[in-house]
Amino acid sequence: MCVAKHRGILVVFLGPVGVGKSTIIGLLVGVLNTLGIRARRTFLKAFHGLSYVLWASAAKLLALPRGRASWYIIPRCGYIGLARALTLVSAYLDAFVNMPMRIFISKLYRLAGFVVLCEEYLYTALYDYLYSYAALNIRLRNLTLLPLVVIYVLASAHKPSMVVLLDVNDCELLRRWLMRGYGDPQLKYVELQKVFLRKMPYGEVLYVNTSNRSINEVVKLILKAIVRKGFLKEKREA
Repeated sequence: MCVAKHRGILVVFLGPVGVGKSTIIGLLVGVLNTLGIRARRTFLKAFHGLSYVLWASAAKLLALPRGRASWYIIPRCGYIGLARALTLVSAYLDAFVNMPMRIFISKLYRLAGFVVLCEEYLYTALYDYLYSYAALNIRLRNLTLLPLVVIYVLASAHKPSMVVLLDVNDCELLRRWLMRGYGDPQLKYVELQKVFLRKMPYGEVLYVNTSNRSINEVVKLILKAIVRKGFLKEKREA
């Protein structure tokens, strides 16, 4: 495929851990660079940035087992009150600091003509906090709802050019988790996430099931969809 013209765009990749988001984005960056298109990979996830530092520091001070996410292991070890407090602080940090900053940086890259490929986005962050609220029995009040409302407003105001919603069947997902040593299987989390993500008002969306497809096949499918939507223009030979 030969691409002659493009404009700055944001393509977001959603789906469960193990579906292949990081690998696909990495290959797409390489393909785009080969075509002479500047591409930038990034991510926008809940419980990262300043939030991650808080959780990791708390887990270290408590001398909790390593190898699993701090926001998973802290409540599992019985520190429910601490997990609730950290979740609320994280929600505020993400809604008012981390996520607006990443959105701003992404817009700068788009203005400079970059194709920005983002692993996860505001939609998955909103789901993660809703799921955490339910799991930790955090009551929905003005104080707890405010950061979630802000994240939803940000998602509505800063829609990506295109969403790639990746999926995989449960058996294949469990096999991939086993291969990569991914903690305790959380299929309930994944199944609810799939339902939640399919209900989001994206605009341009591409659904791809990676269960029986090679990574290269998925990359070609996504690139063709981006061209077909008019975000990248194929060169026409005279």
